[in-house]
Amino acid sequence: MIQSGKRFDLAMTLREQLQESGFMINTLLHNIDPVQHQALVRLREAVHRKYPYTKALDSIDPLLMEGRGVMFNRQTGYHADTTDPPKAWVALLVFGDFTGGHLFIRSLNLRLSYEPGRSYISLTGLFIVYSIHQEPSSF
Repeated sequence: MIQSGKRFDLAMTLREQLQESGFMINTLLHNIDPVQHQALVRLREAVHRKYPYTKALDSIDPLLMEGRGVMFNRQTGYHADTTDPPKAWVALLVFGDFTGGHLFIRSLNLRLSYEPGRSYISLTGLFIVYSIHQEPSSF
């Protein structure tokens, strides 16, 4: 019983974090690209009309974008996100207990802070080659 209670608590924490991140991403998209934001809102409304059960799923996770990838303690080498939609935005949010790292875009010689709760970087990942590195002792 105690083990299932702990798992339920973890599931509810994840649900809360997914909701918060969905609202953050939607707000960011609304501010940087209101046309795409409105198109996604209209798409969601059409999906709700055609498939009513999706309202229940969307009450758990309000993210308007088509998908979400969750990576845990992940560093990456230089890469482009070749499966991203070519005319869409990608949001990279950092959560967790590590002390931070950086995202580096080589072509711009740009190093961005990548810290929990503070990094909301949107870019079209298909066209930008970037890497993510941790600071020493951050994980």
